[in-house]
Amino acid sequence: VNRGRVGARGCAAETATRRLGRGRGLGTRPTLALEGYAGVYEHPASGTLAVSRKDDALNVAWSSFDSPLEHWHFDLFRLKEDFLAGRTAEFRVADGKPDAVLFLDQKFIKKK
Repeated sequence: VNRGRVGARGCAAETATRRLGRGRGLGTRPTLALEGYAGVYEHPASGTLAVSRKDDALNVAWSSFDSPLEHWHFDLFRLKEDFLAGRTAEFRVADGKPDAVLFLDQKFIKKK
C-alpha cells in the first residue's frame, strides 16, 4: 500500500508520540519558568535556533520552521505544528539556567 509522503509522515509522528507517551510522567513541570528557556541557541552546522515565549507557551524558530512547543515531560517539549510535529526539544539545565537544547538530534548551545 502506497500511503504517500503525507501518510508516511503522519504515521511516523504517531509512532513517535506513542513512544514519547510511554516515558511521560503526568503532572510533571518544567524545571524553569517558561521565559527561562528563551534565548538563542547555536549549532556549528545547523545554525541558529531561537526559543521565545508566546502567550502561555514556548515557540521555536529554526531555518524556515516556526512552531509552538507543548510541554511534555520535565525539560522535554514537543513541537506542535508543521511537518516536524511530534519531534522534541529537550533542554539541558545546569545551575538554574539552560545551557543547551537537543533538537533534531543536534545539540544547540545557548549563546551567552
